Amino acid sequence: MGPVHLKITNNSGYSLLITNNQAGDIGGCHDGESFDYDFDSTFTNNTNAIRFYDPATPGNFINVSGASWSEGGSGFDPGWQSPFIICANGNYNGVNFSADKIGWVELQPWNLMQDGGNVTINFTKGQKDLQSQTNYW
Repeated sequence: MGPVHLKITNNSGYSLLITNNQAGDIGGCHDGESFDYDFDSTFTNNTNAIRFYDPATPGNFINVSGASWSEGGSGFDPGWQSPFIICANGNYNGVNFSADKIGWVELQPWNLMQDGGNVTINFTKGQKDLQSQTNYW
């Protein structure tokens, strides 16, 4: 598998920490910031836990999303949220996805990332969170 560039833009209202299944904690960012990481070709099966927290209480994670890719499959999981407070969209090598409800998002074709490429994920506030801020909920 070729190298992969991961870019995360965080507008979720929370801070986040990314943990890779092979490299461990690779970094993170606060709300309003972005994070970039380059995986070399030795990373053939990537699973990244993206853990969200209030910066006032680090280590107290409120949600865990997952971004995964390999030569044989790719997808995104927004995590188990109730209420749904963090949405995501983005693309893996130009194949777009949107995650605004609970459930794994499978990306096709199955070998989408076999030559490496780019993964872009944008986190935003969930609809319930936006509505509660405007007193419509």
